[in-house]
Amino acid sequence: MQSGSTHRIDVAPEQAMKGHEWADRWALDVLEIATSRGKRTVRVFHPSPLDASVTLPLVVFQDGQRVFATEGASWRAAETIASLVEARLIPPVVAVGIDNAGPERAVEYSHVVPFPRQPGAPAEGERYEELVIDEIIPELRERYPLTRDAAHTAVIGSSLGGLVSYHLSFRHPEVFGLAGILSPYLAHIDPHRGSEHRVWASFPQAGPRRIWLDVGDTEATLTVAQITDLRDHLLDLGYRDGENLAWRLHRGGTHNEECWAERLPSVLLHLFAPPAPIVEAGLDLPHEIPVGQRRMPVAPLVTHENGMQRNTLLPVQVFDDHTATAGRLGDVLVREPGQFAAAISTSIGDLRGAVEVTPSPHVARLQVTVHGEGLDGEDALTYSWLPLERLSQNTFGGVFHLPVGLAFDGSLTRHSDSFTPADSNGNPERWPLRLLADDTVDITVHRWMPSPDPL
Repeated sequence: MQSGSTHRIDVAPEQAMKGHEWADRWALDVLEIATSRGKRTVRVFHPSPLDASVTLPLVVFQDGQRVFATEGASWRAAETIASLVEARLIPPVVAVGIDNAGPERAVEYSHVVPFPRQPGAPAEGERYEELVIDEIIPELRERYPLTRDAAHTAVIGSSLGGLVSYHLSFRHPEVFGLAGILSPYLAHIDPHRGSEHRVWASFPQAGPRRIWLDVGDTEATLTVAQITDLRDHLLDLGYRDGENLAWRLHRGGTHNEECWAERLPSVLLHLFAPPAPIVEAGLDLPHEIPVGQRRMPVAPLVTHENGMQRNTLLPVQVFDDHTATAGRLGDVLVREPGQFAAAISTSIGDLRGAVEVTPSPHVARLQVTVHGEGLDGEDALTYSWLPLERLSQNTFGGVFHLPVGLAFDGSLTRHSDSFTPADSNGNPERWPLRLLADDTVDITVHRWMPSPDPL
């Protein structure tokens, strides 16, 4: 790294703190760092003033554009971190958001297996790993009093950022001793065949000291089963639920910054706060699931005294062996349609609930058709990650065969400008769907607006 290769960008990052009573005790610096892969924008949120004699824990976020953003989709990380530190729930930290590489984001965050949606594209995760560890972090240590202790250094990301954070922490636990892996993109589902292609690597031994892992149950082709496979791999490596591994299944959680922002306080509390007792527990079950889903997590949602929420993995007792049986900790294995009751004993009481198992195939057909304004000049659209093709001048569509149980937030994106449909009030319009059997979605678009989440 050459001297003078970093400089401040002349922007107004104070907008991220405007109106907060803690604003005069924190600062947000926006830096442009010259690297071997070109200039990279890095955002640094830290206590102000800094004491050069006191080194602080480091938190590295992927997709830095959205970590401290004040408009559109945002993790609201400045607000969350400052609030937790001011409440003395976590120690003061320096949080760093490294901007992604834009069009090259997918290949840069694909660490081991090439990104399936870009056939022929290389997996450049190892080069990104070098960028972060050998170039950006050393440069930041020249400017800020940052710890060199992996036990106090975290890497956090979501989606493909979650995938690369997982690989970074396991390939370099001597750098990142803490990992927050939110909604990681672990497998690509072929929307036309329903087949899955795994894109994460398993490791023969434990990596970071503490891990947070989560997923929402409404994240389209990113399924709960994919994430529980990784969770089980971590358990097999010796990670202990509620100790150095925290797991969260977010009922109704979708694949966006709003949901990741909602879970971020719990992520940081697990990674940086001392243990706190459980004060509340509930059996967080869906009302019904399709038999084709086969496996259902029923882990209770618990709340700790410090506000952290997670699902705890405990033995499940199932009443109706014909419909379902108890599986691994926190799981029920579905066998046939019907209703079953499940019971779990926790440290603060017994929990019980019932679930309806509906008949369904393992794969269902979904037909999506989009008509309307603003489509005549387009080359492609996506419906919740599903690619749609032109059928006529103002009509796009597609037919897909997908695993039952997938849930879509119903977002529609125009490729040329990342615009999304707007309703009559100027808000993003959605057509959500949970795929339990063959189904159709017929959409008519009247107006468009900039997407709140163009990444």
